[in-house]
Formats: sequence, C-alpha cells, structure tokens
Amino acid sequence: MATYNRIMSGAQILNLITSEHYSSSIQAALPDVQAAVEKIKCVFHAMPNEHGNNIPGILAIRDLLFDLSAHDSLSNCFTIVAPHTHWQIGKPIIYIYEPVNERYIIGHHRIDQQQLYAPSSFIFTKRGALPYEWCDHSVANMFTGEYDVCYQIINVLSKRLFHLHWPLGLQIDFRFKETIQSKSVSSIESDIVDTKDLYFGLSSIIKSKGTDSDTAQVGWHALSDKSLHLNNSELDVLHKIRNYFSGLETEEDKSRLWARVVRFDEQ
Repeated sequence: MATYNRIMSGAQILNLITSEHYSSSIQAALPDVQAAVEKIKCVFHAMPNEHGNNIPGILAIRDLLFDLSAHDSLSNCFTIVAPHTHWQIGKPIIYIYEPVNERYIIGHHRIDQQQLYAPSSFIFTKRGALPYEWCDHSVANMFTGEYDVCYQIINVLSKRLFHLHWPLGLQIDFRFKETIQSKSVSSIESDIVDTKDLYFGLSSIIKSKGTDSDTAQVGWHALSDKSLHLNNSELDVLHKIRNYFSGLETEEDKSRLWARVVRFDEQ
C-alpha cells in the first residue's frame, strides 16, 4: 500500500490537495478549533484537561510513541493535536520562519512548485499519515535526519490507529528548537491584523511564557508515563494524584496543596 511522500515539492503538494481522496479525507478531519475539541469530548466523554491525562486516546498514543522510539528524547519530537484549521480547505497551509522577528508565519503562502516542503501536521489514514500543513526551507530543523526518523514513526503509528477513527493527530514539534529532539518551547498563535505587516491576513507564532487562557488548547505533550520507569503500583498512585489535582478549580488551590506536599516531604 503506497504512503504519502516525506519531503514534497510544491508541485506534488498541489497535486495532492486537489485529489478526490485528499479532499474527502481532509474535509471531515479538519473542523474549526472549537469543533475539533468538541469531537474529542464526544468520542471520549470528557473535555481534555491541560495535560491531556484524562483522554485514553492521548495516553495510548503517548505509550505507542514511546514503544516505537529508540530513546526517550524522541518523544520531545511530537505534539498530539486535535486536528483543525483556521484556513480554507483545498489550499496548502505553509509555515515559514522569519528570523529577524523571531516568528513563524502560517497560512496560504504562495507555493513554489520547484521548492521542497516538509510535512509537519498529520491525520491518520490507512495509507499512512496524511499531511495537512508543511514547512518551507526556512524551517531548517525540518530538513534533517531527525525528521526522517520522526516521519517513519508517525507513519507506523498511523497504520496502527487509523481504524479507531479518533479525532486526534500528530504534529512534529519543531517550533523554536535547535533540534527536533530538544524540549518543547511554549508558543502562541495569533492573527496578523497590522495592515502594514508584510504578512497581513496570515497568522504569526511567537514564543510564549505560558498558556493564554483566552486561547483554546488544541495540543498536548507526547511524553509517556512509561518513560518514568515506574511499576504498576507507583503508576496507580501517580494517576490518583493527577485526578485529584485536576479536580481543583484554581491554580491557587493547586499551589497551596503542592506547598503542603513539599513541606511534608521535607519533614
């Protein structure tokens, strides 16, 4: 069974997105942000929390990624996502990096049919991981041997999971990282509304110091609890602690409880 190409020329991307198979697969898989999260709630009967620990599908993907990876740091290469789009279906969605302003620009950039592009975001299909976003050559860490390994892992994972029809996908976590295996860097995406900006009408992604409460969360880390090398009893305790913390309503409540835990541990 044929799979999709890894690095693709602009011409190949244009041929792909205009194919009947691609259009039918993507149209159903890429709703807007709110609908993407609601699909997760509908399937798993819960709204995903900040860490995604309450969603069985997210936990299963983390464990599979760990099993498929040669070493723990490869889990840093991925983000589990609720596939969605802010953009018109049927046009390629491209990331470029603008080093002067230390930002990525995402949207409907003009495609150079001769240039090469690296797929960065995927949904799961029986033919392998189907890309719906790409990076151009300005995103240098996407054109490396590391990327080759990540792409192979995503395709294997896709073939194992596509039949479950989970509303989840994978993104290669490349943003603001020297290497794909480096630890994740928090970032935030926003519309470019300045009419004087060269990229007015597209979106920019910049580094962020934390989660923006006004922005819907559509991505979760890919680190499996298997990497902690705990036994079943220890994992059970960890899950109970997480469930308890998730039931606390405010960050102040969580900080207060954590302070009590630290004091107890120091006694």
